[in-house]
Amino acid sequence: MDSLDKQIYGIGGNLYFVRNFKSSKASLQFFDGKDISGRPFYELKENTANSDWIKITPSYANVVTVVLKVDINCTKDFPSFIYYATGSEQRLTTTLAPTTSKAVGSTTTPTTPVPVHNPVIAIQPSASDNITPVIHFEGDIALILDLGSQNISKVIETAYQLIYPLDINPSFVSNLARVNIIVYKNGTARPYAWNLPKEHLFYVLQNIQPEIDEEIYNSQITSFGSFLNTLFDETNTLRRNVQKVAILITDNDNQFNETISSEQDFDSSDIHPVLLNINTFLRATTNFTKTAKTFSGSISNQLILKDYAGPAEFLQTVLFNPATLCNIETVLMMQGLFNGTIFRFPLPASRTSGLSNQRYCNNIILEFYCRPINSENPIIVHVNSAYLEPEQDFVKIYGEDYDGETLFGVFSGFNIVNSTLSVPDVQFIRVLFQTNSNKIYQGIDIAFGNCITTLTKPTTN
Repeated sequence: MDSLDKQIYGIGGNLYFVRNFKSSKASLQFFDGKDISGRPFYELKENTANSDWIKITPSYANVVTVVLKVDINCTKDFPSFIYYATGSEQRLTTTLAPTTSKAVGSTTTPTTPVPVHNPVIAIQPSASDNITPVIHFEGDIALILDLGSQNISKVIETAYQLIYPLDINPSFVSNLARVNIIVYKNGTARPYAWNLPKEHLFYVLQNIQPEIDEEIYNSQITSFGSFLNTLFDETNTLRRNVQKVAILITDNDNQFNETISSEQDFDSSDIHPVLLNINTFLRATTNFTKTAKTFSGSISNQLILKDYAGPAEFLQTVLFNPATLCNIETVLMMQGLFNGTIFRFPLPASRTSGLSNQRYCNNIILEFYCRPINSENPIIVHVNSAYLEPEQDFVKIYGEDYDGETLFGVFSGFNIVNSTLSVPDVQFIRVLFQTNSNKIYQGIDIAFGNCITTLTKPTTN
């Protein structure tokens, strides 16, 4: 069988914080399928020492039965562990070939698969998990855990839930997500690193203590924006064309006594801040006024105030929703796209404002229209500047007349300057701005002549 045809439905995973197996004479066995009468494919025996992390050999079957055995006389120091199961490549097996000859009257014993212990780093959760794995997210996420929260366990649990479905590759050249965990309390913070794989991020979360030694926190925050600006230095240098998101997980508004505005820092580094409220008795939009003043940029980098309703809902409505992440409605309103003659995204136009790190968002599908002022004259589309991912991100201009819609022009690529398109004899034009899930650039600055922009499709006469 070709190697590309290997089945990918094994179950592997990791054991975290294995404790007290020796003292309790405990064993932990993993069996292929539902039958436990055979030999386990993986086992922790009674002499297993305490360990913070053990990688499990993947199964051959797509169902695993786990059996814990404990000495009947054990009355204290019971065994404990956390098992994080993941889907992975099916375990390889080899079969012993039968001999080609046998003595008269002899019988052939059925061959038994012998496992080849080939540890595989799991990438996706198994199909039985409640959270659907995210296929692709390109960006750097600063995950800030407010340890001044009333319910620290829920803060940590929420961080785990957000990390779990992400496909993470910590290499700076990857086109996937990277996550940096930052623990914060009383004005001091400690970032971990951008180069941690998912298993190590879980290890960090499992070792966060409610009572912290503040002496180990080496960053005194006077401005959250300045702190994050420095934190994202590597991204701005090595991954400048990926999204940057800062998610603050908290349940109160009492930890932030800053008076310094962070707006310029969020804007200049193009950081999209999100306040994630996990307190069901509070509302993010009304109960976090102090944080909102100091943890926000402007326009497309304006703070997103969100009440947490689970990881799937958060991913769908915030992280993978450019209308929310880039505050598209605010951008459109501020430049008068409801009744105007320009379209800039992001706003202000970063190529002329000096904010060289500002970018648009991934996964945008935005369309609007421009109806003519004088139908006797052509509509003019003048691209002052455009910097878009070539052949991946587009601005398309369609003209509509009595016979239907016609594509008049497409803009895509770098360093498009002072390009003019004339669209004659149409009832109106439709402008489509579309970006894919990879790479973000400085965007578009368009001026329209002889027409007024609108988000509502005009009617044809």
